[in-house]
Amino acid sequence: MCAAKLKHQQGSRPLHHVSAVKLALLCGGMWALLMVSALCLWLLPLSYVAVELPTYIAQPLFWLTSTASFPYGIVSIAVVIGLGYKHLPAYRFRRLFMALGFSLAMVLVIHQTLKPQFHQARPNVVWMQQLGLLKVDDFYAQSKVQRFTTMQQSLAQLDQHQSNVQLTKAVKTHWLEQLNYSFPSGHTLLAISLSLVVSFYFLQSGMAGLPIALFSWSVLMQWSRILLGVHWVQDVAVSTFL
Repeated sequence: MCAAKLKHQQGSRPLHHVSAVKLALLCGGMWALLMVSALCLWLLPLSYVAVELPTYIAQPLFWLTSTASFPYGIVSIAVVIGLGYKHLPAYRFRRLFMALGFSLAMVLVIHQTLKPQFHQARPNVVWMQQLGLLKVDDFYAQSKVQRFTTMQQSLAQLDQHQSNVQLTKAVKTHWLEQLNYSFPSGHTLLAISLSLVVSFYFLQSGMAGLPIALFSWSVLMQWSRILLGVHWVQDVAVSTFL
């Protein structure tokens, strides 16, 4: 154990090394596939998918999307950093740590800057207006606490007066959490940024296991945002592009 720790601290060279060209192709290909995944979301049926989700699908999607929500998103980042510390040589881990810090800071800036600028209502809020349960303009004119109360009351009315509409507990819980504007998708920004930055350094060391896992997580994150009814396809597609 001491020898392994000393080896990490000294920053010894990795056993595997991927050429710059191959690394660029791998990371570029990963980003391209994530864009294809986002664009494929337009192939979903036009009906409101969140209403049609059974519990055995909605609940795992809620758990998945929570891994990029506060506070669990911090746990996800910490786990990935821990894996980097354990498996990467010291000099490469330091680069990963700095690159990830910069990338996550940019994600925060983009999210906090664009969210209030575009004033894009979430699809679930638009859908509830179509059912006569609330008014979009009035909803977003309220404080966050008032929006929570309005959403809670609207969901209660939905249960009472719309017997043909069935929302699972997981979907309702998530709707009560997602009360701000829709564009861009912060969950998608975090997942894509984390996946691409970490994958770069792991692939550079010839390790593909974590990049594959993060790529799969990112794709599922994209789809969960749409299926849970809290984002438009363009929110996810543009966030992936950014």
